[in-house]
Amino acid sequence: MCRRPAPPFYPKWIMSTISDVAKLAGVSAMTVSRVINNSGYISQEARERVERAIAELGYVPNALARYLRFKQTKTIALILTDITNPFFTTLARGVEDVARGQGFSVVLCNTDESEAEEIEYLNLLLQKQIDGVLLVPASGSECLARAAPGARGAGGRARSPRRGRIG
Repeated sequence: MCRRPAPPFYPKWIMSTISDVAKLAGVSAMTVSRVINNSGYISQEARERVERAIAELGYVPNALARYLRFKQTKTIALILTDITNPFFTTLARGVEDVARGQGFSVVLCNTDESEAEEIEYLNLLLQKQIDGVLLVPASGSECLARAAPGARGAGGRARSPRRGRIG
């Protein structure tokens, strides 16, 4: 079994954990979490030690852990039929600008006007439990109905009990 060396002797390719940051900063993992999320009271001295430890270790918060905790990926998908179409490149740019302004990332999917690829993308995105999908359908809405029975298309709005308003 390969064990990680004690901080600060981490090679850059080994991802550090919140516990590693806490140990190096001499604080609890909860204090590190409060600094990262900017919540709760933290003394300025402790905040600076945590920030130095984060920088030294190259710590990056685990997005999967955050998703599990908050039940939100902050990711939406844009499924287009043909990304080479100038209209869709402009559309994609607008979607990304608005999403980024709201703290979301956008995953771009290109179906090449294939209903089969569209269904494949929809199923994959449902498995990944992303927060929303913007779809330009390859053909009629039958594809969407088969792939995502509870979803609404053609500008309809859906409400998710966990995530608030979608659409």
